[in-house]
Amino acid sequence: MKAANQIKGSGGPSQLDAKQWRRILCSKQFKVEGKDLREEIASFAKKIATEIVDPSTLTPYTASRLIPLNKTPGETDPQVRPIGVGEVIRRIVGKTISWALADDIQAAGGSLQVSTGLKGGSEAAIHAMKEIFDRESTEAVILVDAENAFNKLNRRVALHNMQYLCPSFSTILINTYRIPTRLFISGGGEIASSEGTTQGDTLAMQFYGISTTPIIHILDQKITKVDQVWLADDSTGAGKLAKLKYWWDLINFEGPKYGYHVKPAKSWLILKDDNKLEEAENMFRNSPIMITTTGKRHLGAALGTNDFKVSYMKEKVNEWCEKLKRLSEIAKSQPHAAYAAYIHGE
Repeated sequence: MKAANQIKGSGGPSQLDAKQWRRILCSKQFKVEGKDLREEIASFAKKIATEIVDPSTLTPYTASRLIPLNKTPGETDPQVRPIGVGEVIRRIVGKTISWALADDIQAAGGSLQVSTGLKGGSEAAIHAMKEIFDRESTEAVILVDAENAFNKLNRRVALHNMQYLCPSFSTILINTYRIPTRLFISGGGEIASSEGTTQGDTLAMQFYGISTTPIIHILDQKITKVDQVWLADDSTGAGKLAKLKYWWDLINFEGPKYGYHVKPAKSWLILKDDNKLEEAENMFRNSPIMITTTGKRHLGAALGTNDFKVSYMKEKVNEWCEKLKRLSEIAKSQPHAAYAAYIHGE
């Protein structure tokens, strides 16, 4: 009932959205029927979380609507990402199971992967990397950008590893990801998703986060003097240049085994000292990684020189002000719409 009250969004192939499910499961209007249905769904959740079942029987449960998401609206060359909109009941069950297994999932993810349910994980990663960057011993930081990471996860390897990394979590994932997921396209047509996670799945983030821990452990064991932190597919390493080069080469070598493909052209090496620029360019000459001596955006915050941080914040504030000005213009003729956008918008 708690999960149903928190779920939002549109429906999957059945078109039964979160609002309808919330009314069915939580409204006093249905009384005994609503309670009985909640208990049946709870029994179903227990079964698929603790017993291996025939995955073909779960096809209607795992099926999704496939929609294209434009990550760069307004640009002439849009970056489109496929998003699976799953059934709301899957989101309700998934959220409930993630609560029940929260401690196991966090323990499996460890302290370096902050996307597995750690409260305030992204803020912790930001502050930790800032502190590491400010150390005298740190020469540079690498911000790694992975290519379409969630959709390229090696599903077979991830499911195999999950049985050892987090056994209590592996059963539900094996049941829902063991066979290709049916993705329905608007207007007719269907394709099968055989790799990666379904981004409409409430368990996808935890699944992906734990699946990256073997890479993290390999890097941590083989290169002891590089400090790293991960938020899902966003990995960051800091230390001496020579060690960072080894770390960079190793993540490029080990990552593809697990479906983690580094995108060098969108990854950045941030140098603290301008005098190290030539050395860095020579060291990374065979890699198209971008190099800067000022700073870059790190998980929504600014990492780099004080001048870069000031310019970054000015740009953000100017952007917010411009949006408020536009909203105030809309409010002159459509006050309710403007208010809704202000309260519920980004």
